[in-house]
Amino acid sequence: MSNTSFREHFRTDQLVFQARASSNLKLVVVIGIYLRENNKLIRLRTPLDLCIQRAVWPIFNPDTFRTSGLHFKQRRAGMHFHYAYIIEALAALAPRFIKWPDALEKEEIKSDFKERHGYPGVVGAIDGVLFPIQTPLEQPARFQDRHHHYSMLAQAVCNHKLLYRDFYVGEVGGIGDSRNFDRSALSVNLLTSPHLLSAEEHILGDGAYTLTSKMLTPYRNGQMTVRQRAHNFLHSAQQLEPE
Repeated sequence: MSNTSFREHFRTDQLVFQARASSNLKLVVVIGIYLRENNKLIRLRTPLDLCIQRAVWPIFNPDTFRTSGLHFKQRRAGMHFHYAYIIEALAALAPRFIKWPDALEKEEIKSDFKERHGYPGVVGAIDGVLFPIQTPLEQPARFQDRHHHYSMLAQAVCNHKLLYRDFYVGEVGGIGDSRNFDRSALSVNLLTSPHLLSAEEHILGDGAYTLTSKMLTPYRNGQMTVRQRAHNFLHSAQQLEPE
């Protein structure tokens, strides 16, 4: 499989999965060290890099465990076992990688956003992500999103490289992005922790969010001035797709 095709299926380069790579940042190395240090390493006939591929395939592709197994010549039970085994490790490792940028990283992010579109002070872009679910047995109406589908709602802040720097999940799909943000720890931390964003720094959100000194949103449609339309143009150019 070419690296281009690999990225389409796994959203990353093949090097990330190669155990022979020397960098300790390689996914297979990081997961392997975690499993060994926490006495969770199971002796399997399948190489760990292949276990990881089997685990993340259903996440990035609209397949069931049964149809995913066809790609790897693996039964459904085996696919589910690898999925649960690896996802548990990834969940434990998430805080190591999904974290707010430090001062040096923020300067890099702001510089990239400004060089590309001339929008200063941008540390990240925020948006909601809907995850479809089966019809809940209890209070299904609460889970119905704006598309009339049943879903869970997550919130992601990503940087200029589309890397997640903050992630919040657990709310029902029917509450909307603004209320989801209000319930997240990030909304509180931005008000109580000045080191996260200085007076000249902010994150960008779409019109679903409330305008604040820390969250910049576009002007509402209407009789906008030339300057306001220019702002909306630059704002939309900065918006990224966390999905």
